[in-house]
Amino acid sequence: MGRCSLLSRQFSLLLWKNYIIKRRLWIITFLEIILELLFAIMLLMFRKYIPTEQVASVSYNVQQIANLPSFFQTPANQHSPWELVYVPSNSDVVKNIIKTTQKVLGSNMKARGFSSEQAFDDYIRYHNESSNVLAAIVFEHTFSHKWEPLPLKVRYHLRFSFSPRNTEPIGKLFLMPKEPEGWHTAYLFPLFPLPGPRNHLYSDGGSPGYVSEGFLAIQHALDKAIIQYHGKDNWLIDHVAVNVKRFPFPHFVSDNFLEFLGQVLPLIILLIYSLNVLMIIRVIVQEKEKQLKEYLQMMGLSSWLLRASYFITFVCSFLITISLMTMFFFIKIFNQPILRNSDPSLVFIFLVCFAISSLFFSFMISTFFNKANMAVATGGCIYFITYLPYLFINSRYNQMSLKQKLSACLLSNIAMTLGINLLVKFEIKGDGVHWNNLMDEVSIEDNLSFGHVLGMMLCDSLCYALVAWYMENVFPGEYGMPQPWYFFLKVTLLLTHRH
Repeated sequence: MGRCSLLSRQFSLLLWKNYIIKRRLWIITFLEIILELLFAIMLLMFRKYIPTEQVASVSYNVQQIANLPSFFQTPANQHSPWELVYVPSNSDVVKNIIKTTQKVLGSNMKARGFSSEQAFDDYIRYHNESSNVLAAIVFEHTFSHKWEPLPLKVRYHLRFSFSPRNTEPIGKLFLMPKEPEGWHTAYLFPLFPLPGPRNHLYSDGGSPGYVSEGFLAIQHALDKAIIQYHGKDNWLIDHVAVNVKRFPFPHFVSDNFLEFLGQVLPLIILLIYSLNVLMIIRVIVQEKEKQLKEYLQMMGLSSWLLRASYFITFVCSFLITISLMTMFFFIKIFNQPILRNSDPSLVFIFLVCFAISSLFFSFMISTFFNKANMAVATGGCIYFITYLPYLFINSRYNQMSLKQKLSACLLSNIAMTLGINLLVKFEIKGDGVHWNNLMDEVSIEDNLSFGHVLGMMLCDSLCYALVAWYMENVFPGEYGMPQPWYFFLKVTLLLTHRH
């Protein structure tokens, strides 16, 4: 009982000491609150001036694909600048099919054949005229002689220019994620889910331009030519017209602010937390630099008690910040709050988990330095550098496996950013994050859940704590008693022996 009373008294004194230090650094707390208020006002202003649009049910016009878009058409009395490439060129059957394709398209473009796909690639790389190639039709069949018939099971692929020629770029607000240029064949869905149809203002579907770039027209003409080659009676196929039309979509709410929020909110949280992180590093290393830690240990204080007092003190500081942030996220000042659908308690826990991981990150960094100024400068750089890998991850996110995403989350700043992205995606869907969908995937392409992110931030905290514990024992500073690098094995053996 006496031991517990002593520890309780020591812990209370340490908390009082930390409170005095925190009170003397009131300017940091003041700046933290001011910074938080400024960012909150900025987000609320964006929330006000990026309106939520109520879009009525959408119906689309029929798109004809019997002919090429007008951009690629040339009057009959003029020579077309476009070329239709085919591979292989050693088959008369393929040549006849290409001629039929041109006839179906009603185009006077030139047809150019290549013996192999490699020869076509060389032409694209090294000839200036290759920019005139509209498309390449590559049959995946090896013809042993020029009159070998085309098999009934025909396999081919179409190759178009990587850069769009006849498709309008889709405008994006500042800092919104841009879709990668090209045909987006690596994606089944956009990077961010949409509450309504994709490119809902375009009857032809917009980017990447399967209608406007002539892809569907050439595919339709080629399929028609192949059917005519295999069919005996072509009267029916000659009198069949194929059109395409997008599915209609019911009423939905379009909110561009949420996509913007997904890009700026991680940076805002990072900046707000950075003040506490740098202050923690400075306070801990400064005590080490002034040998206060050794004095306290000489007086009988345990190192773990000292760390626990730091933890409680700065967690309380973080809780004030987090409470204000959560209030700003869900308070309705203008038309609607910043987050409309999510559970405030879950968002609060998410921010607390990130605060704990940031706290242990500060503990870890502080064990590597004996000078406060150097620790703050280097620790601040490391703290922000650990966010930079997200810029690489963002463009490849949909190609990453779950293991790769979880590995990236070993950096707590990356875990926080991915968590915010998931939060925003759930908001865009209209569901929000709740305790009952904690382990749900936001889409079939994204196998990372919000629960995974929370778990990884707690895992990060444990990893940072273990590194801090190890470094503090092996490199305790100029006046400490260093343990051998394998000291944890000695502890394990001792516990095993006692058992």
